[in-house]
Amino acid sequence: EFRAVYDPVVNTYLKSKDAVTAAASWESLKTAAKTPDEQYQLGIFGAQIGREAKNDGMFTQAVDLILASTTTPMEQRKLYTFQKAASAYDSKDWPAAETWLQKSYDLGYKSASIPGGVEMLMADALNMQKKYPASLDWMQRSLDASKTPGALALPENFYARAANVALKTADAPTISKWMTELVRAKPSPDYWHDALMQTYRYADLDTQEVLDLMRLLRSVGGMKYEQNYSAYATDALIAFFPTEMKMVLDEGFAKGTISKSNSTFGGRYKEVEEKLRIEPFSVKVLDADIASAKTGAAAAFAGDIALSVGEYARAKGAYEKALATGSIVDKEGKNLMERTTMRLGIAKLKLGDLAGAKADFASVKGSGRKAIADYWTLYVEQLEKGTAPTAAATAS
Repeated sequence: EFRAVYDPVVNTYLKSKDAVTAAASWESLKTAAKTPDEQYQLGIFGAQIGREAKNDGMFTQAVDLILASTTTPMEQRKLYTFQKAASAYDSKDWPAAETWLQKSYDLGYKSASIPGGVEMLMADALNMQKKYPASLDWMQRSLDASKTPGALALPENFYARAANVALKTADAPTISKWMTELVRAKPSPDYWHDALMQTYRYADLDTQEVLDLMRLLRSVGGMKYEQNYSAYATDALIAFFPTEMKMVLDEGFAKGTISKSNSTFGGRYKEVEEKLRIEPFSVKVLDADIASAKTGAAAAFAGDIALSVGEYARAKGAYEKALATGSIVDKEGKNLMERTTMRLGIAKLKLGDLAGAKADFASVKGSGRKAIADYWTLYVEQLEKGTAPTAAATAS
C-alpha cells in the first residue's frame, strides 16, 4: 500500500526534479507510511524534498519520521538528531537547541565543519539562556576536544568569547581561569591589560598586591589608560616608593596618556618631585640599610626600596637575607613571607633568572597574591617561549 503511493511520487520527481510538486503529495505519503521501514524511507525522501523545496515544515516532519523509526541506522540517527539541533539553533530556539545538542553529543555526533564542535554550539545555546557556569563547562569540553588528534581548530575568537562569558559570572576564580587562558593563547598587551584589570576589579587585593599587579601590567606594555597610571601612582605613593611613582608618571607623560596639565597628575608630580628633592634616593643609604637590617621585616623593606628604584641585584640580596631569617612580620603583626618571596621572584625575573623567578612565584599560595603570582608565572613562560609582549622600557 505504501509503495503504491510512494513510487509514483518518487518516479515523477526523478524525471522532473520538481521538488515543489513532490512536496504537494507529502500529506498522503505520511498517511500511507505505517511501518518503521516505511517511515524511515519516507523520512529520508521527505528531508531531501523539503530542503530542496525550501519547505521547513515538511523538512522538520521528515526528520521526526527518521528519528521515530526504530530501523534508522545509527549514523543516520546521529546526522538527523543534529539536524534538529541545528534547526533550533538557527531559529534561536535556545532551549530546544540545548535539548537536541545534548542528544547529538550523547550519540557521539561529530561534524567536519563546526569549529569547536557540538560542544561550542552547546556553550552558545546555554550562554544565550544566561546559564553561564554551564556554558563555561561546555567551553572547557570544546577546548579539551580540540586537543584530540584530527579535531578541528577552535574558532579564532574562542578564548575571548569564553572570557566574556566568565565575566558574566562575576566569580573571581572563574574570571581568572578564563582570562588566563585568553592571555596564554593570545599574549597581546591589550589582552594582558584586560586580564589584569579584571583581577584588579574582582579579586580582593590589598594595596601591596595591587602594586605588584600594576608592575606586571607595566612590564607587559599594558598601561593604556589614565586609570592605569592613576592606580599605579596611587599605590606607589601609599607604599612610600616616590622614585617608582615618578618613573611611572614620567612614562605616562612621555606616551601622552596622561598630562601634567591635569590637576591630579600634575599635582602629584610636583609633590613627588619635592619629596625626592628633600630626600633623594641614595644607593649608599640603601646598602647601609640592607647591611644593618637585624630583622626579616627590615631586610624585606630595604628590598622593597631597591625593587622600587630598579636596583634588582640589591633587591634580590635583601629579600634573600629577609627570607633566611625565617620570620618576616611587620609592626602590625602581618606575615610578609609570601610577599617577600614573590618580590624576590620579580627581582630574579628582571635579572634574567627565569627559572628562579618561576619557582618563587609557584610557592605563593595566598588567595589574592596567588592570582597575581600565577600571572607572573605565565609571563615568565611567555618570556621563555619568546611570545611575551614587549616589556616597558623602564626600570621597574
